[in-house]
Amino acid sequence: MEEYLKEFLNINNLSENALKVDQKLQGLSEKVTQWLGEIDEQHRTTFLILLKYFNYFNRQKVHDTFAKLYEQYTSLEIEHESTIYAPITPKRPIYNGTNEFFSIFREVCSDQVKTTRIAFQLRDYLKTYNTSEISNIVLVDDIIGTGTTLRDYLHPLINDFSNKIKDKKIYILCLVAHPKGLKKIEKMRNDLGMEIECLYGYELTKAFSKGRFFEKEQDRIKARQVVREYESKIAKRDDDIMGFQESEGLVAFFHNTPNNTLSTFWEQEARVTWHPIFPRTIRGDELPLDNTDVTLEAIKTRGNKKNNLAKFIFNKIRERLING
Repeated sequence: MEEYLKEFLNINNLSENALKVDQKLQGLSEKVTQWLGEIDEQHRTTFLILLKYFNYFNRQKVHDTFAKLYEQYTSLEIEHESTIYAPITPKRPIYNGTNEFFSIFREVCSDQVKTTRIAFQLRDYLKTYNTSEISNIVLVDDIIGTGTTLRDYLHPLINDFSNKIKDKKIYILCLVAHPKGLKKIEKMRNDLGMEIECLYGYELTKAFSKGRFFEKEQDRIKARQVVREYESKIAKRDDDIMGFQESEGLVAFFHNTPNNTLSTFWEQEARVTWHPIFPRTIRGDELPLDNTDVTLEAIKTRGNKKNNLAKFIFNKIRERLING
């Protein structure tokens, strides 16, 4: 086990210090031992091979990948200075992984992008501002898996703000992209007749693709059968067997694990006793936000209140100084 764990750390360029500061990696050796304890001894090597090549994004890797993507975007797009940047957000405002990785993206481009070009909620931004001088919209995400989340996010915006979006180029910047999601983006581009491009750091290749981890075809087929047996017992939802819609992903981020990853690595609500290495945050555990706190109007109101309070305090201090 230790040899495979060392390989995992080396491949992901993770230091011993990373195991201490990254909450998801703390106690990793113990977590792996507990995880293997639920797997039959003759099957453990198969799962350790998958762990060895598991793609883990700590905060530094997220930062570095976004930096490369931003540089790629600004080199590719001549009118990059005329861009709105926004995260792909869930339907209801919550504090989740979106906030984590988008804050890192903002760190990457903070010196070059005006704060007025950052749209925390793109819908509110489009409602409030005149975007006639904007040429591009960059949507930032951690992963484009099957592409369903992107489609469900983008279609309503295009329907509601067609006059503000249809003439813009849309870029998706993501850390990881699955071939299924890339195909869906291509279909959206053709169906909508819009310029939509995806720039990504890593491709999420299926774990059991031919010639990837198992040189012999018979070994690959057998390994997939073994893993599928465990997946079928463990995944709470049938859709998550072998990763969502059989994505067969091997990826986790410091803030969460996507359901595109094999469920044997993240499922917390397993049908049997199971101890995942990279638990996925269960939907509903995120911190909900008050809708009134995320609209641009509310943000402006809070800003005005702060300014008025500052003026009030300043005037009171000045009065005391004048009156002795």
